[in-house]
Amino acid sequence: MAKAVSAGPDRRRLGAIGIRAAVVAIAACMSASGACADRPPRPTVEDFFGSALVRDVKLSPNGDFLAMTALAPNGRVRLLVADLTKPIELHPLASFSGADVRRFFWVNNRRLAYDGQDLRSGEETGYGGLFAVDRDGSDAVQLIAATFDFHQEITGSQIRSRILPTTHVFASTVPGETDDVIVAELVSKPSDRSLDHLRLIRLNTRSREQHSLLDRQPPWVQHWLLDADGDPRIAVSWHEGIQRVHHRGKGSPDWKLLDEKNEFDPQAMDPRFIDMDDGLYVARGDALYRVDLKQPTQAEKPFLTLNGFDFNGSWEVDQKERKLLGVHFLTDAHGTRWIDPRMGETQKTIDAAMPATINTVTCTSCLSSRFLLVHAESDRQPARFFLFDPAAHKFIGGVGDARPRIDAKQMGQRDFFRYRARDGLEIPVYVTLPPGRKKDERVPLVVLVHGGPWVRGGSWEWDAEAQFLATRGYAVIQPEFRGSIGFGYDHFHAGWHQWGLAMQDDLTDAARWAVAQGYADPVRIAIGGASYGGYATLMGLIKDPEVFRCGFELAGVTDIGLMYSIVWSDASDEALKYGMPTLIADPEKDAAQIAETSPLKSAQRLTQPLLMAYGANDVRVPITHGTKFRDAVAHTNRNVEWHVYNGEGHGLRQDEHRIDYWRHVEAFLDRCFSASPNQVSDNRPGPAPGTGASPSAPQ
Repeated sequence: MAKAVSAGPDRRRLGAIGIRAAVVAIAACMSASGACADRPPRPTVEDFFGSALVRDVKLSPNGDFLAMTALAPNGRVRLLVADLTKPIELHPLASFSGADVRRFFWVNNRRLAYDGQDLRSGEETGYGGLFAVDRDGSDAVQLIAATFDFHQEITGSQIRSRILPTTHVFASTVPGETDDVIVAELVSKPSDRSLDHLRLIRLNTRSREQHSLLDRQPPWVQHWLLDADGDPRIAVSWHEGIQRVHHRGKGSPDWKLLDEKNEFDPQAMDPRFIDMDDGLYVARGDALYRVDLKQPTQAEKPFLTLNGFDFNGSWEVDQKERKLLGVHFLTDAHGTRWIDPRMGETQKTIDAAMPATINTVTCTSCLSSRFLLVHAESDRQPARFFLFDPAAHKFIGGVGDARPRIDAKQMGQRDFFRYRARDGLEIPVYVTLPPGRKKDERVPLVVLVHGGPWVRGGSWEWDAEAQFLATRGYAVIQPEFRGSIGFGYDHFHAGWHQWGLAMQDDLTDAARWAVAQGYADPVRIAIGGASYGGYATLMGLIKDPEVFRCGFELAGVTDIGLMYSIVWSDASDEALKYGMPTLIADPEKDAAQIAETSPLKSAQRLTQPLLMAYGANDVRVPITHGTKFRDAVAHTNRNVEWHVYNGEGHGLRQDEHRIDYWRHVEAFLDRCFSASPNQVSDNRPGPAPGTGASPSAPQ
């Protein structure tokens, strides 16, 4: 299977019906007496924002074994395995006493590789090392050093010494019966220690023998595509705002330039995958094309068109048959196009059995595997994992639920729409309505703004933040405002240099659209978000006070100028010189615009209730963003609630901090919509005991 280093389902059908009784019965009715209550209690904050019980599940290449990352009794994430040729019983394989197993990979049918991270720490804890172990716990080896303190707990033999330094990371497994993996050495620039290029190394997971995959490579390569034999064939580099794509023939030492354009050029090549016949799949706009690497100058052949959505997906390959079977993709929700007709028929059987969920089938040797793994999820149902027997055409049972305490029947319906902004641009938006809302009932509205901003905010599947707010009685809209990716180049490009301007207007227009649709009470609208979403929250309250009654933000940018001037930020020289001036603003040429769209410089205009929260160790948006704004707004606004989470970086990794933050948001919104605007934060609560949060009033 080639590796990269570095038409959706009918929403109306899926959203209208509940999970089948037979499926709901798995891991349901979890009460002390073992019986289901007539009306189960509303899910708690912990149910939404505590760690998922099951993180990831993967089948071995032959489908006879299963591995899973899941929470241990001590709250840490551990690695477990099961032999599927016997009655299913999961056995712990590896864990850390002071950290979590983060990712894992089947090296072959016998051996696994995995890395770790202290997910309770907000510090940037690096790439978590790399470890390997046989599925019976024997022959355990540490391959790459970890940057967190840990004690390895593993079944079987002791870990050997001598390991690669932390400048190396896992890149890919290697097809076939081999104990080798591919790792990448991160070579930094001498000037600012940001990434200069990646060098690929083939590493044996038992002997730790290693050798470079290439004698020479193009400069500044930061992304590789490997072919079905694990051979590097495509190299993508970024340097001084220019993207270059190089390729080489099978077995050839010579690299040839395939494409060279500005990194934001809509015609720049976006290589994604190499098939077994030297076909390179390239994403461009809403289509996926196949280029024959044997004759790369020939015209591209359309392979998949997604009608209004950029391609974002992964590949399903039968390693044994060396055949591309299908492609998983994302439109408004996740879907799969199967090329192999047998897999297409299997998908139909699975969907008929579970019609209320999107069912994503994964496998490594699908056509000969004993079992297929099915990931099932919907707008109301968090991820669940099942095993399907393709020979018997039936499920053999569930193997794990991410959040078994979430009852799909208690969740709100989630739908995808497009509305027109004031300049006519169509803006995608996800709408989640409260469960039990009566037709035409107007309820309080939360405009939830995603971070980035140059990312896609979400998809139709279950969303913890939206569903939490919906279960508290709020309608939630999540606009994919201009500048968001995933909806075509024009939509992305329309957001350039529009922080606080048209990007901001899209959010106000979304709120007004929700009122026009009959979802929202026009006098009870809040805005909230994190990172860029925090910036947009502040600007929304400042720019459109007649629309937004209150706002809550986490790790929000408060001044665009600070993004260029704070020396301890993690922004690279490349981003500061090329990316940010192109997408956000040039600090010299656009100084007037930066001042105009700075929440900090207009803090005195923000008079509505506001909740602010920051991680004390954030290097993406350093806490000085928050403290400067807090101090500035305190002169004219008594209703500011302030929280600092010690030990956290950009976002809240620790369960107790996420739970504490959303408890405060819940209480804040309740006060916002039940009291007069000038009384919302008169009685600010303190932190929950033992959370490590340290709120304080503005000084």
